[in-house]
Amino acid sequence: MQHSPNPFAAREILQDARVTDAHSDLPYELLYRKRLGEKDILLRRCLPGMRRGRVATVIAAIYLEDLLVPELATRTALEAIGVLLEEIEHSDGAFRLCTSAAQMEMAHQQGAIALWLSLEGVEPVHRSLGLMRAFCALGVRLMSLTWARSNEAAYPASMRPGAFHKEGLTEFGRELVQFAWQEGMALDLSHLGEGCVKELIDMGFPRLYASHANARGLVGELERNLDDAAIAAIAGCGGVVGINSVRSQLAPRHAAEIASMADHMEYIRGLTGTASCLGIGLDLCDMLPAYVSRRSLGRAWGETTNVLSSYVQLEELTDILWMRGWEEGEIRGILGGNWERMLQAWLP
Repeated sequence: MQHSPNPFAAREILQDARVTDAHSDLPYELLYRKRLGEKDILLRRCLPGMRRGRVATVIAAIYLEDLLVPELATRTALEAIGVLLEEIEHSDGAFRLCTSAAQMEMAHQQGAIALWLSLEGVEPVHRSLGLMRAFCALGVRLMSLTWARSNEAAYPASMRPGAFHKEGLTEFGRELVQFAWQEGMALDLSHLGEGCVKELIDMGFPRLYASHANARGLVGELERNLDDAAIAAIAGCGGVVGINSVRSQLAPRHAAEIASMADHMEYIRGLTGTASCLGIGLDLCDMLPAYVSRRSLGRAWGETTNVLSSYVQLEELTDILWMRGWEEGEIRGILGGNWERMLQAWLP
């Protein structure tokens, strides 16, 4: 049932919310800006918008563009982590790197934004479990086996409608999954090909989530979005699907708008019978052409990628959900509560 119009409802819900963005390419952006000579980037460039958008937690993905793979993958990933740590140190306590939910809660209590590290593609580990262990020692607790390219562990979800990767994990990919299982890591299905996703589900991996993915049932045959089986598996193990704001993954490119994010949320709630598996992973990447090569972005170069351009616009998404009749508790869960619950259960 729809709620009566209330111009203050969304603002009031957001005011008390602790927003979690489950996917940000923050480390690579910081590295790029550091190389240009910028300083105090988190404080000057990132913090104001995050505060206005009530952001409390960000999962910072270590993304690498194609030109860096494979030769410079490890060096660049380590350098990006180093810059992130330096920026946190110079943030006057505004940001904290977290490796456990207990540290996240402490950061929140002290008024800091909690940052988690994830790998978006395992190219930096170069078929070495020793390197994977080293990245874990630096704070990585979550990972996606692939970005939008094949690697030594797995095959990616295609960005072309109608194209699918049916191949399963490689031998090294299975070794890496066993490592993640033993170490208590969580695996992100967002960019993973259909065959690899099915293999992870069939083996019963216990901590599956999607940091930034939408429902394939609403956007034709786009492998980059999750099919119903993957969504059900994530919900079934207590994971969360972070709805992203990328136009081509929400609707045909010229039809996508902020309301399209709510459409995907309604689809997934209808499929699973619950809103507790829903979150946001905005993947705000309109700034990518500033520091990612034309070759890596391909046809997306120069296009407006996101229906949301900043965290401040979360108020509009909140208002849309409220007007469609979503309960206040459900909306708070989507904005961040469901991610916090998942992290507390899996990475205490």
